[in-house]
Amino acid sequence: MLGQSAFSPDVAGPQDNADMTGDEIIIVEAPGLHNTGSVPEAKDVQQRPLSKSSTSGESAKTNTSTIEFDHEPFETYIFRVRELCQSLWPDVPNRSRLQSILSKRFAASPRGKKLFRSIWPSTSKIFDIGRLRGGGFNRIIAINIINASKADPEPERLILRIPRFDDAKPESEVAVLRYVSQHTTLPVPKIKSLDFTTDNPLNSPYVINYRIPGHDLQHLGSGFEFPNLSHEQQCTVATEFAKALLQLQATTNATPGRIEAMTNGDGSQTFAVRPFEVSNSPSAEDGELDDLSHAVDAPSFESTLGFFLSQFGRWKDTGSDNILKISYMERLSAVASQMAAAGYLGENRYTLCHLDLIQSPRNIMVNVDADKKLQITGILDWDDAVFLPSFVGCVLPNWIWAWEGQNDDDENVNDDEPATPEQPELKRLFENAVGPEFLHQGRETGFRLARRMIPWALHGIHATWDMKAVDSFLDDWAAYRPPEMPQIKRVLKADPDSYSMESIESEGSSNREEAEEGDEAADSEDSEERVKARNEDDEYPIDEFY
Repeated sequence: MLGQSAFSPDVAGPQDNADMTGDEIIIVEAPGLHNTGSVPEAKDVQQRPLSKSSTSGESAKTNTSTIEFDHEPFETYIFRVRELCQSLWPDVPNRSRLQSILSKRFAASPRGKKLFRSIWPSTSKIFDIGRLRGGGFNRIIAINIINASKADPEPERLILRIPRFDDAKPESEVAVLRYVSQHTTLPVPKIKSLDFTTDNPLNSPYVINYRIPGHDLQHLGSGFEFPNLSHEQQCTVATEFAKALLQLQATTNATPGRIEAMTNGDGSQTFAVRPFEVSNSPSAEDGELDDLSHAVDAPSFESTLGFFLSQFGRWKDTGSDNILKISYMERLSAVASQMAAAGYLGENRYTLCHLDLIQSPRNIMVNVDADKKLQITGILDWDDAVFLPSFVGCVLPNWIWAWEGQNDDDENVNDDEPATPEQPELKRLFENAVGPEFLHQGRETGFRLARRMIPWALHGIHATWDMKAVDSFLDDWAAYRPPEMPQIKRVLKADPDSYSMESIESEGSSNREEAEEGDEAADSEDSEERVKARNEDDEYPIDEFY
C-alpha cells in the first residue's frame, strides 16, 4: 500500500495562477525510490497518466511545459525534489534490533528483500512526489509526506512552487500571503518552508505551501466545476464569495502599491507598500528601473487621478525615444483626466485587489462534506495582489449567475444575464451581500472602462497587442464620454497593417546606430514623419489629442 502513489485525481487542483485550469496530476514513480536515494535505470521509471487527455501516446514531456520553458524533465528533476525533501525533513530509521537481523537474512534474495521492505519499511518517512501542470510563472510539484511508522498514516500534503524565470520574486507573494493572513480571515495557503536563494538541491528559489483541501471550481473533469454543483451549493458560493470580496474591499492602505515584507532586527516582520516598478524594458531583468521604483515607500496622491497621471507619466519617460509610446501614454493621461471629471475614478481610496480572482473561479478552492455542505477552503494565486483604487476590485463575477456566457476574462464581453430559472437567485444573493456601492462601481460602464486602464498603468505598452487594445479603448471611451468633453482619438488608424513590430521597434523608435553617428535630430524628424504619414488619413496629427 505504501509503495504506491498516494495521489489520485480526487485531490487534483490548481495551485498556481490562471494557467492551471484543467490541469492533471501525472505521477512518475520509480520502484524503490521511497526508501533509497539511488537513481534507477531509465527502464524503471514509469509514467502513469491519470486522465484521458494524457493517453495520446505522447510522452509526459510533451504534455507539460518542460519544452516551452526549457526545464529539466520531471523524470530526472524528481531526484532533486527528493533530495530537497530529505534535507528539509531528515529521516529517522525505525527498525528494531530484531528487524535489522532479519533484514540481513531476507537480503539473500531479491524476492526476500522486497518482501521485507513491504513489511518493515527501511525509513519512517516516505516522500511521494507528483507533477502538477504548472502555470506561466511557476513550476508546480505535489509532495506527500507519509509517516510509515504509523499503522494508518495520513500523508502531509504539500505544494512545491519553483519560479520559472530568474527575475521572479517569490518573496513578494510570500509577503502578500502573510499580510492577508494577518489582516483578513480569508483562507490562503500556509507556508511550511521557503528558500529565496539558489543554495539548495533545486538550485533555485522555492516556496512550499500546505496543500489546501478540496477542488477548484473550474477544474474540468473533477466533478466540482461550478455548473455541476447543486443549487444549494451554488448559493453558498455566491454568498461566501461576496463576503470574501468585501473583506478585500475593507483591507485598505493610504497609498497604492505592492506589498513587501521587511525583517526587523529581532526577526519579526513588518510590511511596507512600495511603488509599482516601471522599467524601460518588458523584462525587469533586462531593463533599467526608474528612480521611483527604488523608493522604500509608495508616494501618496491627492486623488486617484494623481496616481494614474503618475504611472502614465513614468511610462512616458521610459519611452523618450519612441513617439508611439509617448503618444499612447499622453492619450491615456488625457482620458484619465476626463474620467476623473466625470466621476469614474472613485474616491481616493486604495484597497487590496486580487487581480486574478473575479473573472473565473479557477483560484477558488471548495470542499464538500459528507452532508453535501460546501465550504470555500482556499483562495489561491496571490502573485498579483496589490493595493489599487477601490473600484478596480468591484468586478462582478458573472460566472456565478451566467456561466454559459463566460467565454473570456474580459468583463465587457461576458454575459450578465441569468440563463436558467435558478440563476436569478444566485445573482440576487450576491448583490444583496456586496451592497449598492460595490454594484454601482461594478455595473457602471464608466468604471468598467476605467478598469481597462490598469494593465497599462502597471505594466506599460510593449507590444502590438497593447497598441491595438489601447486604440480600441480610446474608441470605446470616445463613444461613451460625456458629450461636452472633446474626443480623444486613437493613435493609429483602424487598419490591420498599421500594427506591426516596426510600429514600436522601428517607426516609434529613433535609429540608435544613426544617432551614434551624430544624426539624432534627422532621425527623430524622420521617425515622426513616418508616424504622421501612417496616420495621414486620420482627422488629427500625431501631436494633438482633441
